[in-house]
Amino acid sequence: YLNPTVRRWPLMIVILVFVGIGERSLWMPAIVLACQGLLDSSRTGHARLEALFGHWTSRWLAELSYSLYILHLLVLLPVFAWSIPFTSVSLTAWWLVTLATFAVVLMLSWAVMRWVEEPGILLGKRLLLRPALPQGVRLAE
Repeated sequence: YLNPTVRRWPLMIVILVFVGIGERSLWMPAIVLACQGLLDSSRTGHARLEALFGHWTSRWLAELSYSLYILHLLVLLPVFAWSIPFTSVSLTAWWLVTLATFAVVLMLSWAVMRWVEEPGILLGKRLLLRPALPQGVRLAE
């Protein structure tokens, strides 16, 4: 929006649509404007995105995200169901259970990524690189 070379009316339409979709708050337009600010020019926008997403923690979290997605409810639901009677009186206890649960989910997700996903990806790559069968050879039916 602040870049004079960019047409402003398409961006304004997007912002108005997000305001209409959202809960009538300013979060959605603020997110759109922040993203536009990140990408306002090709050189600085690329450098900003590289600084944000090129860091090793961003790449590690991106690799971990699928395992985290798969496992978080398997741990989260039983732990919180067990802890509700103990944490209903104390906000501190609730935060401690939350942080401990997050740590356990993070470690389990890392283990699944390391010992299940990575070997599976390598196996898939090896299977893809295997030479194809000749045209005349058919698999047993």
